[in-house]
Amino acid sequence: MASAAVACGLPVEDPAFFYFDPHDDLDSPDVNENGYLDAMGLPMLRGESWKTLMKTVPGSPARGYDRFLYCGLRDQSGPQRQRVIEAGMRSIWGNDERKVDFVDELQTELGQGSYSPALVHLDLDVLDSSYGKVNAYPSPGGLFESELVQCLGIVPTKTHPTSLTVCSFDPHAGDGDKIARIGIRAILAFAESLLTTGAWQPDGSN
Repeated sequence: MASAAVACGLPVEDPAFFYFDPHDDLDSPDVNENGYLDAMGLPMLRGESWKTLMKTVPGSPARGYDRFLYCGLRDQSGPQRQRVIEAGMRSIWGNDERKVDFVDELQTELGQGSYSPALVHLDLDVLDSSYGKVNAYPSPGGLFESELVQCLGIVPTKTHPTSLTVCSFDPHAGDGDKIARIGIRAILAFAESLLTTGAWQPDGSN
């Protein structure tokens, strides 16, 4: 829901979306099974659900999924996975049976499409569950710490990010200090890459 709000508030008409997330956030009320509102953020942006409510939000025209890329998506039911495919969204899928080279696949994907300007969404439970509990929804087959740091550093070299939203971190879930350190490393890699590429200046000139 935080990323949906950011997308509405940005002065960008048609942003691309990078979602580092094991969950698709693509449920609509008619398919959702648990009433979890955070799972419905993207259909709200697309104008598929909560339509009357979304009309009251300034800056919320319906957005498409033609420039949308997930990285680490994996914790889904069969129907949820199919919904992502049918929507035409790109994904670098996580896998708990074989190790995915997320860094290499992200570089390949970014070289094949146009993803600028981009809204970047980092849900820290994209990390592999071997790092402990980020929140109540850990899952195997995700990114290792080094991969997350590298991937966040790559994004500004291939596109023009307009925002970075970091979400779904519960410091009381059990491994808060460890996850916080990893999250800070990833955020710093993203910021340092922005500065190196000139995509952002600390004086706000761009």
